[in-house]
Amino acid sequence: MARMTSGRLRNTVTIEINRISEASPGVYYVVLWCPESQILSKLLDPDMAFVLCWDHEVGDYSWREFDLPILGARESTNALSRNVKFDFIVSTERFLQILPRMRPAIKAVQVGRVPPDYLDIKQIHGKPLYKILADCGWHVLLDTPANDYGRVLSPKREVLELAIEIMHMEHQTTEKKAGS
Repeated sequence: MARMTSGRLRNTVTIEINRISEASPGVYYVVLWCPESQILSKLLDPDMAFVLCWDHEVGDYSWREFDLPILGARESTNALSRNVKFDFIVSTERFLQILPRMRPAIKAVQVGRVPPDYLDIKQIHGKPLYKILADCGWHVLLDTPANDYGRVLSPKREVLELAIEIMHMEHQTTEKKAGS
């Protein structure tokens, strides 16, 4: 369990890590310390169809050349940009191929069907989001900055139990390397 305090009144916010809770009936979540995108290689169901990533960011705040869909989805234009943020959906198979090259921070959810066009995970939260995800046959959601607390959600407790076990093993490995 971690405690964070802020302000002169010492408001305390308690974040319970590695503890599975129910966000809504049939939707479970766990807060983990510094999970990274690579955990998805072990949490994704290879038989599920798609992975949706939102707020995916490419770039590093330096002006660089990008091929951007400035004029439309199928017509890229070469332009200088500092960073690009977008949502995308790829097959689970393709996602697993590119995952090793992705940054540690990620916002991703695995779904069985392409979600409706109106799904904007930045804007829709709580029960309305869980309803849409259920309609899409979702498996797991990971939202992590990779250098702070991240969350994993799933309609299946065993997915979260596996996430906790993976993080525990990673922390043990890191501690052993530090002790060597």
